[in-house]
Amino acid sequence: MHEPFWGARASAKLAVMKPAVLGPRGTSLAAFAALTVSLGIHGSAHARTVTVNAGCTLPDAVNTVNTQVPTSGCAFRNRAQPDDVILLPTEALTLTAPLEFNRSVTVRGSSSTERSTLLAEMTIDSFFLRVVDPSNTGSVRVTFDNLNIERQTGNPNVTGIYAFGAVVTIQNSYLGGFRFNGIVSDDSDLSIFSSTIDNNSSFWPGAGIQFNNASFQTRPTLLDIGSSSISNNSSGGPGGGVYISDGNASIHETAIFSNLSITGGGVYTSGGNS
Repeated sequence: MHEPFWGARASAKLAVMKPAVLGPRGTSLAAFAALTVSLGIHGSAHARTVTVNAGCTLPDAVNTVNTQVPTSGCAFRNRAQPDDVILLPTEALTLTAPLEFNRSVTVRGSSSTERSTLLAEMTIDSFFLRVVDPSNTGSVRVTFDNLNIERQTGNPNVTGIYAFGAVVTIQNSYLGGFRFNGIVSDDSDLSIFSSTIDNNSSFWPGAGIQFNNASFQTRPTLLDIGSSSISNNSSGGPGGGVYISDGNASIHETAIFSNLSITGGGVYTSGGNS
C-alpha cells in the first residue's frame, strides 16, 4: 500500500522542508560542490591516510585502522595527523564478507569527478558495513563519503549499513539494492546529507532507514537527513522509506517518494521527538 508521506502514526512534528534539486542518483549538485570544496577529496592530505590499491585490500585497510597497526601492504601516510581516512580507488570493489569498523575513520572515494563503488556479494545473511561502539557512547565516528554502496548479486538478505552505539555520517553517496533494510541504526547518531537511499526492501520496518533509540531516556540520539532523496523502498512493516522508533529526528530539504509499506509509506514515527 502506497501511503502519503506522513503515514498512519506520524503525529510528531517532522521538520520537512522543500525537496532539494537532485543530480544523478539523488546527489544534490550544489551541496556536492560545496562539500567537495570544504571537505574535499584533497582534504585527505591533512589526515592519516590508508590508500586501497593493488597492495592494500579494503579489509586490510579497515584492519589497519581498527588496530592502528599496518596490515599486509597497508601503511599510514601522514602518521602524525589525528584523523584516519581510507581512500578508495575509482574501480568498483566487490566484497564477499562484511566489514566491521570499531574505530573512527572516514571512508572516501578518491575521485573528485565520480564516486567509488562498494559492491556487496555476500554468501550468508549479514550486515555489509557494520559500525560498532561497544561502549555505546558515540566515541566511534565513521563517515562514508563519495561512495556508491550497492548489492546487485549474491545473497539478497543483507543490510547495507548497521550501526550500534556509534556516530555515522553518509554524504555525497548512494545506497541501494539491499533486502534486509538499507540502513539500520541502533542507539546511534545518524546523519545523511546529499545522498540517495533507493530500491531497498525488508520484511521489517524501515526498508530504507530503520532508526531505533531504545536508550532514549539515558542516551538520546539524532537522525538528521538533509538535501537527500529516499525513494522506491518497500517494507513489510511500517515505514517504507524511514522508520523512527524513539530518539530525535530532523528531515529537511529532502525528497521522499514512491516508498511502499503496510502503513506510513514515506515516514513512520513511534515515540521520541521528531
